[in-house]
Amino acid sequence: MSEYEFSNVLDASYGAYVVSGLRSGHSNSQAARSHNDVVATIRELVNGNTADVRLSARNASTAVSIVQTFANAAGIIAGKLAKMEELAQKASSPDYSRVQVEEMQKEFKGLAKEINEIVKSTEYDSNKLFTSAGKAISISIGDGSKVDIFAQNFSFDAEGLDLTAKPKAALSKINKAIKELGEYREYLNREAALVEELTAIIESEIESAMGVELDDFTPEVAMETDVYTASRLSQYSSSALDSQANAEPSIVLQLLKDGD
Repeated sequence: MSEYEFSNVLDASYGAYVVSGLRSGHSNSQAARSHNDVVATIRELVNGNTADVRLSARNASTAVSIVQTFANAAGIIAGKLAKMEELAQKASSPDYSRVQVEEMQKEFKGLAKEINEIVKSTEYDSNKLFTSAGKAISISIGDGSKVDIFAQNFSFDAEGLDLTAKPKAALSKINKAIKELGEYREYLNREAALVEELTAIIESEIESAMGVELDDFTPEVAMETDVYTASRLSQYSSSALDSQANAEPSIVLQLLKDGD
């Protein structure tokens, strides 16, 4: 195996590490960042022709992380809005005393505060997507494909909403917020489906590049491969790279094929 071919295995193994982490529910963006030292060593010592595939895999991992972050937050907000809707409906009923409705009002205000705390604390790369200052996120994946996540303010202003006086007005505002959030969650689901489709394409490209199927390829195996290879390569100077490239591929491929 030539140095050129060997470097392809290294690049592809890292791409597979990212994608397999994505498929198994690992924290992919965090894993990619924590793996930078190994990748830097490999990149410094060898060059490969799978850079585009690796970049696509990392971008897909980032996209999944972003979508999951905001989808989870949106789900929590939806649960709190549903509780607020229930309180407003109860407050509109004659079955509850004023004292009981006043307690509902306190809980209503508390839920609104919790929603706003989630809105302010949910972010990606300092971008608070659910606030008025949020900015759209666009991630390129593959050849011409991209995932777009637009910003939308989901802060809930409960000022002036009083369940003891005008519960129906509060209910109307809540229903509007629930509708808008529901539409946004559907949108996030569509983007998640797009990422899944693009990931399948990237998996195929990585399998083609490395000649190993990903069904039995775990993040742990890929990490072991990268760490082992980087460690071995770092023991040699660049002048010895040709002989090292010819000496190590069989071991690396064995790790890839028999790692499970």
